Amino acid sequence: MGKTRYVSGFLSDAGRTAKNQDAYDMYDAKLTDGRSGPGRMVTVAIASDGINGHQGGDTASELAVSVAKSAFNDLDAPLLERMQLSIQRANREINEKSLKIPKLRGMGCTVIMAVVDDDKLYVAHVGDSRAYLVRGGSAYQLTEDHVRSGGARGSMSQLSRRLGRARRVSVDLGCIPLGKSSRQSAERVSSIQLQRGDTVLLCTDGLTNELSDEYIQQIVSNARTPQAAAQRLISKARAAGGTDDITALLLRWQDRRRRNILLIIAILICALLWFNRVPIIGGIHATLQSWPTIHKYVHPILASLVPEKTWAEEPTVHQEPSVNTATPTIEMTATITLQPTVPISPTKVVVQPIDTPTPPATAIPATPTATGTPIPETATPTPTASFTLIPVNTPTQVTLATPTFTPRPTN
Repeated sequence: MGKTRYVSGFLSDAGRTAKNQDAYDMYDAKLTDGRSGPGRMVTVAIASDGINGHQGGDTASELAVSVAKSAFNDLDAPLLERMQLSIQRANREINEKSLKIPKLRGMGCTVIMAVVDDDKLYVAHVGDSRAYLVRGGSAYQLTEDHVRSGGARGSMSQLSRRLGRARRVSVDLGCIPLGKSSRQSAERVSSIQLQRGDTVLLCTDGLTNELSDEYIQQIVSNARTPQAAAQRLISKARAAGGTDDITALLLRWQDRRRRNILLIIAILICALLWFNRVPIIGGIHATLQSWPTIHKYVHPILASLVPEKTWAEEPTVHQEPSVNTATPTIEMTATITLQPTVPISPTKVVVQPIDTPTPPATAIPATPTATGTPIPETATPTPTASFTLIPVNTPTQVTLATPTFTPRPTN
């Protein structure tokens, strides 16, 4: 709807009668004004109050709403004229039906109609159902009650105008200027420019007979939503002793410019993320590689968003674990087995290792060797040695010793 949007709320509650004699509707309609083109959408809200205590009040109000809606959609005329003709057609339908059906004779109702076209509000009405504009700390009455001087509102006999009384009816078009009453000025403005935060209220006299304009303003302004406002208005009217049918329709208008700014910001954020999707998706891919079960399902999705070659081969950076630079200690034990190559007489051989300095652990000989110097008097045995190297990781640095063995026979 152009540059504006609305949040709506509505509620109707039956009074003492077994059936609610109020009727209402709120809908969108296409407006062409006789011009070519697709036209524009407007929002229409309408409420009607059947005359209390009279048979057929509910029938009259339902006819007023349904016929006015149908006529508004079918007519091809400027907006205010279309509103006027719609209400007049509803009046004829009610009047004709009351004349044809004896039990409905004399039935009637009020009607209040509001149309929002882009950010402008148009109002038309007959009777004492009202339209308000709640703005800031004030509630402005936009319509004049059609009652006889000194008459009580809501009484059929006291209404100076209503639908169904005659075949023709005069429809009030336009709004009372803000800040003025009908007594102060007979002037009417065709429309009111809506502002962000404005709330339009249409209501029947079951509400305004019980609550002052100031109290209505407080309830509407303090309510978080129009629906909450409608519920609270009717609740307070009932608490004040109201027994009549009550209907309240609310439209709270908001400027779309703020929403458009938020939309632009969201689009920019999405664009930024999209243009940087390669490192983002690459990072996700690298992270999920450590979970193969999840990775096999997610990988095809990532590859569909960004060509895999742009991120699949990117190196994964891993943090190297800290290295202990202390030189490990290697402990060596040696087991010596002597096997003579020729038979010799039983002798007792004592092998005494001779310690010699050895280089640091970094220069350990691949295979330690053992050398023996035989004594000339006996046959020379060939010793063999096997070693078991047991590394011990301790922070102390030691040196390795390569033993040299000299077999020496003893008597």
